[in-house]
Amino acid sequence: MTQRGAFRFVLGVSVLGLLLVTVSAVAGVLGSREDPVTPEARVTSTTSSTTSTTSDDKGSGSTQHTESKPRLREAGAATTTSSTADSAEGVKEAPKPTTPPTTAPKKVTTTPAPQTTNPPAEQGAPPVEVPAGAVHIAPGQSIQAAVDSHPANTTFVIGSGVHRRQQVTPKDGNRFVGESGAVLDGERSARHAFSGYARSVVIEGLVIRNYANPLETGAVTGGSSWVVRGNEISNNKGGGVFASDGWTVANNNIHHNGQIGVLANGRGITISGNTIANNNTDNHDSHWEAGGTKFFGQATSGLVVKNNRVSNNNGPGLWTDFVGNNTLYEGNVVVGNAGPGIFHEISGSAIIRGNHVEGNGDGPAYKPWIDGAGILVNSSRDTQVIGNTVKNNNDGIGLVESGRANGLRNITVKNNTVTLRSGALNGAVATSDSAAASMGSWNLVFDGNRYSGGGGQNFAWGGSYISWDAWRAAGQDPSGSFN
Repeated sequence: MTQRGAFRFVLGVSVLGLLLVTVSAVAGVLGSREDPVTPEARVTSTTSSTTSTTSDDKGSGSTQHTESKPRLREAGAATTTSSTADSAEGVKEAPKPTTPPTTAPKKVTTTPAPQTTNPPAEQGAPPVEVPAGAVHIAPGQSIQAAVDSHPANTTFVIGSGVHRRQQVTPKDGNRFVGESGAVLDGERSARHAFSGYARSVVIEGLVIRNYANPLETGAVTGGSSWVVRGNEISNNKGGGVFASDGWTVANNNIHHNGQIGVLANGRGITISGNTIANNNTDNHDSHWEAGGTKFFGQATSGLVVKNNRVSNNNGPGLWTDFVGNNTLYEGNVVVGNAGPGIFHEISGSAIIRGNHVEGNGDGPAYKPWIDGAGILVNSSRDTQVIGNTVKNNNDGIGLVESGRANGLRNITVKNNTVTLRSGALNGAVATSDSAAASMGSWNLVFDGNRYSGGGGQNFAWGGSYISWDAWRAAGQDPSGSFN
C-alpha cells in the first residue's frame, strides 16, 4: 500500500470512530431526557407552567391541560411531586385512599361574610355545627311539610333568604338552624313562627319577624325544654318569646315587639345573655303586662335571669309577678326603661345581685310615689338585694307593702351603691297607715349601702319621708354611708 493510501485508510477509520462516539453520546442524552413519571402521576403534578396529558373521564381520549400556576388537588387526592433528581426507576404514584375521605361537619353561620356590602338583617350568632343528615329547606319550600315527612330528632337547615308566612309545629327533638340571612317573616298574617307541644326543640340563628301572634303569647312558644338561642326576634304583634318549663332563652336580640319582649311561666327557666330592647311599641298598659319582660305564675320557680342587657322598653325592664321561689337576677344591665328596672312583685324568695340598674322609671305612669325605683320589691318575701349599682333612676331601691297576698316580709338590702336624683326616694312605704306603723316588725333590713346625690328627705320609713339622720335613727344602714 502506498503512503498516500495508508493515510486515507487511517483517516477513514478515525472519522468512523468519531461518528460512532457522537451517535452514542446523543443516544445517551436522549435516554436521560425520557420522562420517568407515569401518565397517572402527571395528573396530580403541581409543577408550574407544565403541559400534561390525562385521560378523559370516560377513558376514551386525552385532554391537554396547560397550566400557568399550580393546580389544586381535588378533595381527598394524594399529592405527588416530580424532580430533576428523580432516580432511574421514576416517581411512583401515591397510593389512592382505600376509604372515602372524611368530610368535616358542615358549618352554618348566621354572621354575614366579610365581603358582603349589604349584610343581612340578622344580628348574628356563633358558627353552628350541623350534623350529617340535616335537611335543607330553601325559601319557597314548606318547613312544616319537611317536618311532617321526617322523624323526630331531625335537624333542619333553614336556607338563606326570606321564608314567608311559615308556621311550624315541630316534633320532639327537632332542631332548626338558620343559614346566614335566613328570615321567617309572618307578614302580619301568620300567627306563630313555632308553636305546639313538642319537647326539646332547638331554634337558632334565625330572624323571626312580623308575626301576628295574639297578646300574651309569643311568636315563638311551645312545649317543655326548648332552647332558643342566637336569633333576632322583632316586630311581632304580641310577645317575642313565651318560655315554658325547662326553657333556655340565650343570646338573642329581642326588640321592637308590639307588647313585650319575653314572657315566661314554668319551672327551671333560664334567660341569659339576651338583648331585650324597645318593646311595647303598641303602647299597651305596662301596669298590666307590657315592656321588656314578665315572668309570672306560682308554678314559676327556679327562674334564672342573668347577663342580659335590657333597655328602653316601654314598661318595666325585668318583672316577676306572683311567682314561686328561688328566682335569681344576676349580672344584668338594665337601663332606660319606662318602668322600674327590676320589679319583684307578690312573689317568693329571690336574689337580686350584681346588676347595673340606671335611668329607669321615667314613664309618666311611674313618676308618683316610689313606683319608678331602680329596684322595686312589692309585697314579696325572703328577698335579698345585694351588691347592685343603682344609679339615677326615678327612685332608688324601694320596698312596698300593698296589702296583697304575700305581704312584704324578710327583705335584706345590703352593700348596694345608690346614686339618687334630687327628690328621689329610697326605703319602704305602705298603702295604709296601719301597715306603715307595723313595718318595723317585718324584718326589713338596709345595711352597708353607699348613697350619694339626692338632697333633703330622700328616705321613706314608717309612713314618712325622712332625712339620712332620721333613717339611721330608725335603725337602718348602721354601717352605710351618704355622701
